[in-house]
Amino acid sequence: MGALEGSLSYRQYFVDGELNDHDALLERIRHHSFSSLNLEDEEPKWGWVCAANPLDVDFRRDNVFFNQYVVLALRQDRWRLPAALLKARVNDARLKLMASSGKERLARHERDAIMEEQKRQLKEKSLPAMSVVDMAWDTAGKSVRFWTHNNAMNELFQELFEETFQLHLVPLSPYTMAANGLLEDEALEALFELDPDDLSKVVFDNADAPG
Repeated sequence: MGALEGSLSYRQYFVDGELNDHDALLERIRHHSFSSLNLEDEEPKWGWVCAANPLDVDFRRDNVFFNQYVVLALRQDRWRLPAALLKARVNDARLKLMASSGKERLARHERDAIMEEQKRQLKEKSLPAMSVVDMAWDTAGKSVRFWTHNNAMNELFQELFEETFQLHLVPLSPYTMAANGLLEDEALEALFELDPDDLSKVVFDNADAPG
């Protein structure tokens, strides 16, 4: 959420590079679109979805490009199984197998098989946990807004953005704004006269800068 509704809290980046062919860009987005978790998956899955609908991966010009903006959402799904319940089910299954086989101890492969089977059964009865965060890329201003301050999600976003578009993202700061011509001359002069502890003054005084 964020670009179309919801939170106004976001993190900004400068895009080092140019946006070229829109059709080629759409193909890159489709190639890195979100795909659903399977019962066998242990690790999270993530990818692009349409910002207006996190279940939609039918990317088109009319739902990705909005004037000078590229608007998408990053979706990540993960299995979150209740640890206490999983442990109880595994212990119960082990005791039943030991009783039926007459064994006092199970082999490693038998314990592993029980664990995987109990995980699968719990997954069949549950749904993955879904996280969705909007992104708006101002291609004219060469800046991106990503609507969360969560560090893990921002790292994932940077990785996916750079892999998808083959463009480098730089976290936006007064120095990167200055280096890329996003500060007016007066603010730029003030920047070089400031102590590091006073950099926040430049950010607040230039809240309307592009991006």
